[in-house]
Amino acid sequence: MGGLPRAVAQAADIVITMVTDSAASEAVLCGTDGVLEGAHPGLAVIDMSSIAPRSPGPSPSAPGQGRAHAGCPGHRRAQGASEGNLGVMAGGPRELFDACVPLFEKFAAKIVYAGDNGMGTTLKLVNT
Repeated sequence: MGGLPRAVAQAADIVITMVTDSAASEAVLCGTDGVLEGAHPGLAVIDMSSIAPRSPGPSPSAPGQGRAHAGCPGHRRAQGASEGNLGVMAGGPRELFDACVPLFEKFAAKIVYAGDNGMGTTLKLVNT
């Protein structure tokens, strides 16, 4: 990755990840040069990967960092995002979800708030 996730987090207000599995999500978010190493106050981290419902992932906030994390797995094939018809099932802080709805509307036809962290992935599993 060569520091790219860290650099993106340093330069952005919102980082969305969508990788293959829990291990890849953990590496991109929490690994060396990962998103969390570049986190700054106010950063929103949206993990849209298909991961285990209770994957550790980043905590909603860490001491000294005002960032929020939500799990919002995409439902349907990757090409669905470019066609604007992904399904997003979000779990995480409600205020983060509400703030991100206009962004989700750019690539999703169905957007559902499922509750706390992990609940979006649980809902995806139920609907698969």
